[in-house]
Amino acid sequence: MPRAAGSLAMAALAVVAFLGVALHPPNNLDVAWYLVAARTWAAGGELYVTLRDPNTPAVWYLFLGVHHLAEALGLPAHRLFYSLVALASLALLSFTAWLLPAGDAAGRRRQLATLLGGAFLCGFTALTLAGQRDPLAALLVLPYLAWTQRLAEGAGAGARRQGALATLLAGLAVLIKPHFLLWLL
Repeated sequence: MPRAAGSLAMAALAVVAFLGVALHPPNNLDVAWYLVAARTWAAGGELYVTLRDPNTPAVWYLFLGVHHLAEALGLPAHRLFYSLVALASLALLSFTAWLLPAGDAAGRRRQLATLLGGAFLCGFTALTLAGQRDPLAALLVLPYLAWTQRLAEGAGAGARRQGALATLLAGLAVLIKPHFLLWLL
């Protein structure tokens, strides 16, 4: 029963954190620029011509997708963006913890440390780097690192699809921040 109570408490905390982000999104000048640039691009601007920025095309497609989704839903783009970042953070941390082998006490401690470290990363970035690409890319790489740990311990045989998803997420991180390839080597 204590395990169920702990899971319920974590779920409640996640909902409260998500609502806090959705109702009172943080402000970040870089994110604001990307959302304005995505709107300009959608209105006919040209990447790397009228929109001058050194970022990879993956960054622009990410924000363009948020812009179009916000337009379709009739929501402010910044609120939708931060809500999606919060949801993605929760999903990526949960997926990472699930991928880590937890057959023994050490594995369960590793899962808990991953969740707490990830929660700290999300909380810290919400206060300082809100929605920046580096923390997002770090969260995208975590499932891959958990998957490689699972393989190293010989526990990866039953989760090939999850490993493929973890690899695709790490690839997305590299598309957003190419230097994150060094984490994967």
